[in-house]
Amino acid sequence: MTATTQGRRYALLPFHRQVPLLRLIHHPGRVTLCWLARTLRPPRHRTAEPIHRWTIVDGRVVSAVVDDDVTPLAAHQRNLHLVTAALTRAGVDHFVIPASSGLRSRVGVPDSARAAALQALDATAGLLFAPPTPVRPDQTYPVRGPRPRPRLSRRWRRAPVLRAFQPVTGSSGELAYGATTACDIEFWSTQEGGQLRAPRPNECARVVPADPAPVRVAESDVTAFAPDDPIAPHLTRPAFARRSARWPNFPVDLVCCWTDTTDPRWRLRRQRALAGSAGSAGPASAAVPGPERSRAARHRPTPPTVPAIGWTSTEELRHLLRSVHLHAPWIRRIFLVTAGQVPTWLDVEHPRLTVVDHRDLLDGRAVAPTFNPYAIESTLHDIDGLAERFLYLPDGVFFGRPVTRETFFHANGVPKLVLTDDAAPVTEVCRQVILDQFDRTVDAPAPTDLPLPLRRCTLAEICASVPDLVDRIRCHQFAQPDDVSLVRTLHHPWSFLRGTGVPGELRRLTANLADRATPLRLHRLLDERDHDAFRLVHPEPRVSQLADDFLTRYLPVRSPYEVAEEVAATRAPFTATELAQRLLRPPVGRFPAGPLVRLVPAELGPAEPAPTELVPAELAPAELAPAELAPAELAPAAEVPHQETRYPDWREPDLSRPEALAGRRCG
Repeated sequence: MTATTQGRRYALLPFHRQVPLLRLIHHPGRVTLCWLARTLRPPRHRTAEPIHRWTIVDGRVVSAVVDDDVTPLAAHQRNLHLVTAALTRAGVDHFVIPASSGLRSRVGVPDSARAAALQALDATAGLLFAPPTPVRPDQTYPVRGPRPRPRLSRRWRRAPVLRAFQPVTGSSGELAYGATTACDIEFWSTQEGGQLRAPRPNECARVVPADPAPVRVAESDVTAFAPDDPIAPHLTRPAFARRSARWPNFPVDLVCCWTDTTDPRWRLRRQRALAGSAGSAGPASAAVPGPERSRAARHRPTPPTVPAIGWTSTEELRHLLRSVHLHAPWIRRIFLVTAGQVPTWLDVEHPRLTVVDHRDLLDGRAVAPTFNPYAIESTLHDIDGLAERFLYLPDGVFFGRPVTRETFFHANGVPKLVLTDDAAPVTEVCRQVILDQFDRTVDAPAPTDLPLPLRRCTLAEICASVPDLVDRIRCHQFAQPDDVSLVRTLHHPWSFLRGTGVPGELRRLTANLADRATPLRLHRLLDERDHDAFRLVHPEPRVSQLADDFLTRYLPVRSPYEVAEEVAATRAPFTATELAQRLLRPPVGRFPAGPLVRLVPAELGPAEPAPTELVPAELAPAELAPAELAPAELAPAAEVPHQETRYPDWREPDLSRPEALAGRRCG
């Protein structure tokens, strides 16, 4: 049997069957040792102790604590809590040292309390110890150091820095964290004058007073990987209470677009728009006032293909939010831009999630409904509440490993722009815009296989500098060949030439799921997890099963943006558009700009159903016309509608009745 035949037979296996086989081929020693340990030395489970599992962590077979909700931030917090709790119980003076980069925490201990600290740490069950592994100048990642041990050796007891951690893994064994999230204990030497000197550099202070009044800091002040939290559980010295100049002290949001192309209502709207675009003007051109109407009619030919706006796979969107929860928990807020749709599993009540509708975002500045992704991207900087610096994730892009703000922005807020020559050439329109504005030429846009760091002021400057181009893009209901993306094409060269962005690097991977070598690349990515971001390209629908199997293994931890499976099952009978009309208050796209509105029922006859009117507080009801109503089949007949909103009164959801769903508009 030839190697080609073996490769073809191997490719016929499902992805979940390929994973253990490939791991056995690439790492036979580790896999065999791990299997022997699980077979011959199964962990003894006691009632008061957590469950353990033999797994491979940092290239070694160790017994790790099983936690199905394990995340890098949770592993970081676990190790820091184990160390500080042990020192607190022993009465050892200690202080937390902030670190803006990396996942390791640092705790300082006076050298005079070394013996008591080591005794307290040695008595803590589950901790492994090792000396810190140095990083060579020619290497990006630390070299493999000595094997961690559950007991401190005599040589390690005299080391100025000691590393302690508890290995943790999930029940599936795909996620495992060890020394990468460890806590480093630094023994500070005592000098004359009551001063403590650090054994190695840090970002704030090398010398601190020995006996100052301790202060408390939050988790977000200890590591830049954590989100902002008002709770301050950690003790430190006053010199470490303020963030250093190298700390990225600014919020970063995330924006992604999603469209459910299987929604029958969305498909009906698209078919109507296509039918209207076949004419000279069409009914949609009435939304464009004045002289723009003729321009919209002139640029309304039926396109050969109608690409969807942003993400189209519901499951991939779920795993995108899981990658944010795992690898970028520091993101302040997520803005999901949709065509008035909501996935069945999405928790619209989460405070860090905002659903933005196309109609609310365009606000009459473009033809509605729009199916032009370039028109939507030209208005992203107008999202209410969006941070000045944000990340935009193109379709199919995920975070591959823990990243921080400094991965995409410098500490002073300047974006790190990935400028490469291997991307597709830019359009003539983009080249002409850069030539007119800067008298420079540009050949390649920003790559689309990574998260794009953007600034609102730069996008606003582009819109103000080329208003004719922006208006022409927004007047196209469908994407046209002369359209250009402000986010993916113009922002990076514009920011670089303006001096508001600098070149940067990002380790990324693009996997074409139709390629025969893609399963092997995904297996390597699953084992190594050494890329900041990766993108899955779907040229054919039949390969989506490979993506689902890979993402389920790569991102197994549920995110807080998902509802319970029972609640998602009750939403299954509804389409994405119907869920948006029921779960978001007021219904998306149905509230006017301006003052706050109150919802009152209109006065109708006894035989007519009572619709809803949008009435501004300062105007009389007779001065306004009733607004468009939600579909009648969405209102449950058995429920009594609320007097103000015409929505059912909130109650605990009945899992046997899908009609019990109700919520509010997020954001």
